[in-house]
This record gives sequence, C-alpha cells and structure tokens, in this order.
Amino acid sequence: MPGKNGIESAREILEIDNSVHVIFVTGYSDYSLESFQIHPVDFIVKPFTDEKLLDSLYIAIDHINSHKISEAKVSDNGLFVYKVRKQMYMVNFDDIVMFEKKSRVVNMYTRDEEIVKFYEEFDNLISRLPQNFFMSNKNYIVNLKHIHKVIPLNKTSMEIRFVDFQDSATLSKSLEKDFLYRFYRTKKF
Repeated sequence: MPGKNGIESAREILEIDNSVHVIFVTGYSDYSLESFQIHPVDFIVKPFTDEKLLDSLYIAIDHINSHKISEAKVSDNGLFVYKVRKQMYMVNFDDIVMFEKKSRVVNMYTRDEEIVKFYEEFDNLISRLPQNFFMSNKNYIVNLKHIHKVIPLNKTSMEIRFVDFQDSATLSKSLEKDFLYRFYRTKKF
C-alpha cells in the first residue's frame, strides 16, 4: 500500500478481519519489536531460506487449524484432538499430565513422558479441556488427576509434582484457593 508500512497495513487488515494470520517479511529487523503489537505468526528478516519461509507457513497453518479445532470445545469422547501440520492426532485426556506454554509453542506432556509440540493459544486450549484441567499460572495447565503433591517454592509460587512423572509445573500462590477447591473436587469423583 503506497505511503504505509507493513505494520500499518496489517493493522488496517486486522480491523477488517481479525482472523487473518500475519507473517512479516522485511529487510529491517528494527521493526520486529513494533510488529509484535499486532501478534504476527512470525517475523522473517531478509535474506531468508526456503526452509524458514516454509516453517513460518506451517506455523500459520497450525494456528489456523488450532482455531478450527478450538471451536469444537470439549470433546465428549474423552479424547483431546490437535493438529500438527496437516495431521490430526488424538490422545486420551487421562494420558495428559500437563501443558506448558513456551513462547508460541504448546508442549503437551503425557504419562509415558512423551513431549508433543503444537501451536494453539492457551485461552483456546483451556476452553477445550474438561474440568480436571487447571491453569496453574500463565504458562501451565495441569491435569489435577495426576498431581502427587504441591510444595511451596517462595512467597509467590508453589511447585506441582506429579505421580510417576519427573517434570513439574508451577502454581501461582494467588490461585491456591481455586486450585485446592478444584483439586479436592476432582479427587472426590
């Protein structure tokens, strides 16, 4: 668009349709911080490889697919459905120990200690999970059925340890009452 930079153009496009997934391609890395106000899928600095472009496109496809899946909400068949690239996968909710958000990637940890990586907004993800999953802080969603114990770490957080599982998660102290209520309610049933 004449007289506008890519960031201004993206803002206008997103005002018309906020479901558009933006990938910035530029020769100027100076714009990268400003571009993140728009929440782009990726930011590619020229020169770039075909692999980098394909990776960015796959990330965008995963975002689009995760939005389609998230509209389905909680599955009534006990299976969590997610997509990676063009493949759809299913895993039993009871086999999921926790989810961890790392930047734009979600790591799903299963009971057999497998780590599955996919792309989905955490708010969408929590809306697709049953009540025995709890967002323990901004980076973790835990399966309350797998919790072994909770240990204080400091004044603001606690460590969540799981049954027969090496990794742990963090619980924000401000969520402790909600966590305990949901935890005891889950263990009751």
